[in-house]
Amino acid sequence: MFKASYISRLYGTLCLAVLLATSCKKTAVNTDSIGTIYIGSNNGYVHAVRASDGKALGVYKSPRNLYTTIDPIVYNNTLYATDDSTHIYALDAISGTPKWLQPFDIKTVYNANYGYINAPLFYPIISNNILYITYVDKLQTRKQIFAVDLATGQAMKNFNGIIKDGRQVPTPTEPIVVHKGAIYSVCQDTLYIIDAITGNLKTGYTPTALKGYTNGLYTTPIIHNNVLYLGARDGNMSKLYAVDANNGTIMPGYPINIDNNTFIIGISRVYNNTLYLTGVKDISGNKIYAVDINTKSLKSGFQIFDLNYKSANVNSHTVVVEDGIICIGSSNNHMVYGIDANSGAKLWEFDAQGTVSSSSVVYKGTIYIGGATALYALDLKTGTKKWEYLTKGEVSSNPCLVTNDGKILAKTVNAED
Repeated sequence: MFKASYISRLYGTLCLAVLLATSCKKTAVNTDSIGTIYIGSNNGYVHAVRASDGKALGVYKSPRNLYTTIDPIVYNNTLYATDDSTHIYALDAISGTPKWLQPFDIKTVYNANYGYINAPLFYPIISNNILYITYVDKLQTRKQIFAVDLATGQAMKNFNGIIKDGRQVPTPTEPIVVHKGAIYSVCQDTLYIIDAITGNLKTGYTPTALKGYTNGLYTTPIIHNNVLYLGARDGNMSKLYAVDANNGTIMPGYPINIDNNTFIIGISRVYNNTLYLTGVKDISGNKIYAVDINTKSLKSGFQIFDLNYKSANVNSHTVVVEDGIICIGSSNNHMVYGIDANSGAKLWEFDAQGTVSSSSVVYKGTIYIGGATALYALDLKTGTKKWEYLTKGEVSSNPCLVTNDGKILAKTVNAED
């Protein structure tokens, strides 16, 4: 069982995952060749940091002076984030001036395992000028997708977004993916495809039953070549599913068995026809697995990498792969690792001197990753520290990099190659 003290951090550091690259306007006064990194901390601030040298460009207070609980995202010069899992707010990404504050109909709920907590929110997804966030209602009997029209900053009142399930919904619940006008959402062991405008179940679609409990407490699905990949656990065996994104049909040859007594907590984007999975072993720590999507099997010659920390102290992490190197951090032994993507051999490690509480962003040979109370920039090839920015509060989100040529790089559930 995971300790309650780590659950709150999962709201801002929920695993699995991948890079999103999408066009938007430049968002910060920044003259270097890289861009601006945004990261949240539990003292109520979102920090804007120059990517080349770690210089502070702005420190923005949340409107209600509460800590940032999900990843900030920047879109068309506006920064979106949440505070205390109950409100989403919009700030001018350059000046930090508040634009609007939107409350959620969320009340404190009781969970037998974790005690009294706020219903969790998940990473904001922006598609066609609509922002989507997922949470569980106060009775934990249904999953709710909340949609905000970014043109007005108002909730879309006619958007349904209610996913009903005959059983109690786990807390936290699964993130979503938006793809070609559809929302893909897993609730317990069922996949739902929902119209992204109305919030209703896609016309003519029957929800897809996935055998085994989908480990949605951590897993973020991704889409590659119109195929949705996600992790599940059937009895003691962890599995990787592949589903046709058009109709929800499970693809031939799937699910793939991964390992016994393991929960899949992270899935990378596809790199050289390979998916990299992070798994929590019940008693022996965490592993990284490589799956060849052509052969539909564990990758030949890849040595399963042991992260050397126990599941009871895990914060979810996404494996990020760039230039043949896997990047991932450890929440317990304070290390950031660089791992050979072909062999699984460790190339380097960096001691962050505290809990590594976020996933990483990699751009132009540099890794940006949050530690306990700092944002680090590391050399991708060697792991050497380039700079360190102190947040003066515990890091409570993953970094979002807005490049000066208008791309967004972030750990986000709108995961699509």
